[in-house]
Amino acid sequence: MPGQRESYNRLTTATSPGVLTAHVAYAYLDEALFELLGNQFARELLKAALLQNLDEQIRRQILRPERSGWDWLECECLVIDYMAMLEKQLAGVAYSKAEHRRGLQPKLNQRSEGSIEFKHQNVSAILLELGLPICPL
Repeated sequence: MPGQRESYNRLTTATSPGVLTAHVAYAYLDEALFELLGNQFARELLKAALLQNLDEQIRRQILRPERSGWDWLECECLVIDYMAMLEKQLAGVAYSKAEHRRGLQPKLNQRSEGSIEFKHQNVSAILLELGLPICPL
């Protein structure tokens, strides 16, 4: 950004999206990298390498939302668990939503059972809108 050259040169890391916004007007990928990332196999290899080389705490810092919102990893974990419950329901296998909520808590930054249930309801609402089956409330 204009007038930010000295400040940008002193940066050693971008500590927040705001720091990027204040110092970088735009960014681009070179053509070869852009084409490489257009390949699904290459993206999967990159994803696997990042997951292998970044520990969970660093991944959470990268993906952490502002304030106390749910981060991307928490949402992914919850949806995977919801789908596991739905598979059990559709197969006629008994399960306990309360046990699932308690099992999720350590994986979800110790979210309350009520918070997890509310997020389960969000997933149910989306599935209902799509005309798909849901876990009973």
